Amino acid sequence: MRRWSSWVFGGLALLFAVWGISQYMAKQNLNTQLENGYQRAFYELTYNVESIETLLAQTAASNDPKQQINFFSDTWRQASAAQANLGQLPLSNLQLANIEKFISQVEAFSFASFRKAGQGSTIDDKSVKSLQGFAQQAKHLSESLDKMQPFFQQGPDWQGVQRATMAQVANAQGRKRPSEKGSLESNPIVKSFMMMEDGLKRYPDPDFEGNMLNFRERPRGFTGPKINRTRAVTEARKYLPPSKRNQQAKVVGTEKGDVPAYRVEVAPTQAEGRRGTRSWRTLMSISQKGGHLIWMLTERSVGTEKVSVADARARGEQYLRDLGFEGFEVLAADPVDGVVNCSYARKVGDVWIYPEEIRLQIALDNGEVMGYEAMNYLTFKGAVQAPSYPLTEAQARTKVNKRLKIERVRKAVILDDRFRQVATYEYKASMSKERFLVYINAVSGDEVKLIREVPGQTEII
Repeated sequence: MRRWSSWVFGGLALLFAVWGISQYMAKQNLNTQLENGYQRAFYELTYNVESIETLLAQTAASNDPKQQINFFSDTWRQASAAQANLGQLPLSNLQLANIEKFISQVEAFSFASFRKAGQGSTIDDKSVKSLQGFAQQAKHLSESLDKMQPFFQQGPDWQGVQRATMAQVANAQGRKRPSEKGSLESNPIVKSFMMMEDGLKRYPDPDFEGNMLNFRERPRGFTGPKINRTRAVTEARKYLPPSKRNQQAKVVGTEKGDVPAYRVEVAPTQAEGRRGTRSWRTLMSISQKGGHLIWMLTERSVGTEKVSVADARARGEQYLRDLGFEGFEVLAADPVDGVVNCSYARKVGDVWIYPEEIRLQIALDNGEVMGYEAMNYLTFKGAVQAPSYPLTEAQARTKVNKRLKIERVRKAVILDDRFRQVATYEYKASMSKERFLVYINAVSGDEVKLIREVPGQTEII
């Protein structure tokens, strides 16, 4: 019996050893793949920024409209790629607002200039000045990225960067552990990005047509008197499902910026509800002026799907009606990982007012509204009334690509690339297996916007 037991325990020990080794090797392979992915994104970002610097200089020196169109197109493409590559690096916890702003501005400027050049406009002195300003900033970024190359000669450690930035967040929240002390300051990659970020502050913000980052729409929906913390909790409870309105709720912080707000946390009153798979908590942002809900997010595990996407969309509409939002109907639904993200917009008569949009996240296990985002609605509330439509639908239809099969049409007010409100005819159309939304200006007949449905993701309603 003992011999048999020893064989069993020996076999189990060997099995666990093999399992442990396989897990270790799998972890090592995963770490290597992560490092290689981060390193690829970094080198491609470096290439993108160097290309932007060269292209901007070439554009400023060129006198050929055709060449300028090509330069602007290439710059736009490189800026878009730079934005994507920067987003793939483990730097999300760092404040890199100036770097992100620069890349976004170059992308917007290049796109606007590309469209103007395509219409026969030449580069004026103002645009040349903007080009030169962007080129200086690109040179600063390019030189800074080049100086970081020696850090990777001994092998990259982007996961060390990730740990360092997480330590910074923990420190800011008063949760720094002794082992984390100095980890941010001692990481050369993090320090270089922070110096790069600070260096951009020396450069003036270029003023150019199409600069969406300088756009400021005065929020219209934050009406009412200033509220205190107690009132913020009371207002927050209104947006919760009935089963959670009597749970523990408190203000855990404030938010500054253009719209000051209270951060409210709601959690189970009973301790057992805060542990295990049934645990949950809800975070909410309530504006200090008027007590309006800006956003809400519930953190919990989502169980087996029992609610259809169509039912979830309907529940979202009912949720908004119960809160007093009349005339809102679903625009699009995006099911993912046990929830469906739905967009709703207000209708005035037969015209959809798309700027007044509210987004909900609805669980497919029980139909609970877990997420809410209404900044667009609160910004543009009441700004748009049902406009006139000089062109008839038949006249606008002639402007749609004849190869598209039109499935339905409706009137919609949208925002163009300058955040101007435009009355349009929206055509839901298809070509082969592809589906699109085409927006035709109801005044000029121009194609204002075209959106492609992503198969298996966003569902165009």
